[in-house]
Amino acid sequence: MEELNFFYSLVSSLLIVVNPFIVVSGFVGLSGEASQKQQRELAVRASLVSLGIGCAFGIFGMSVLEGAGITVSALRIAGGFLLFRTACELVSAQEDNSVCKESSDLLRLAVFPLAFPTIIGPGALCIIANALGTISKPHIGYTLGIVLAVAITVGVNFAFLYMAPQILKFLGKSILEIIKKLVGLFLAMLAVQIMIGGVSEVYKSWEKPETGTSISFESERELECA
Repeated sequence: MEELNFFYSLVSSLLIVVNPFIVVSGFVGLSGEASQKQQRELAVRASLVSLGIGCAFGIFGMSVLEGAGITVSALRIAGGFLLFRTACELVSAQEDNSVCKESSDLLRLAVFPLAFPTIIGPGALCIIANALGTISKPHIGYTLGIVLAVAITVGVNFAFLYMAPQILKFLGKSILEIIKKLVGLFLAMLAVQIMIGGVSEVYKSWEKPETGTSISFESERELECA
């Protein structure tokens, strides 16, 4: 039951951060006037790369961070801050097509900036790390849940990328921009919630040592007075 709750929470959070409408909006700007065949080839490559990045971080990311001495609380605060910056950019950014004008080889865009950071970026990695920090007893079920959650997220985005021309024709660029800004607002609230969780964990970890220090300090004063 805990594994299912973990899985549902991770999938829903990832789909908010890696929102298909945001990805499609960025994809359309990057691919420019490319043919439909080129756009779909770009979508396939970018999806495979982002799937690899997300799964690799979900499986090995926490081990690397623990080896570097980085706590989950620090990761939540830093990741929440980066996520909040991303949300602000989504709300205030203007459309920019400079990349597609300067790039002659579209397939180079599959890794950067489409796979990372458009599909799997700091925000998605922060969500994965935040979910890992809630696991009390890690086992293979949680690992499979992470891999499946990343696969579903990338799969949903791939479906939208594959149909990007039809989606753009149906909704129009104006509607995509409105959706992007609304998602940015939800993303900002999620980022603040993650940072609050990280700060509260740091406060709780400092609370006990400070209490102990205060008791020992009072005891020393009593001994001096005696």
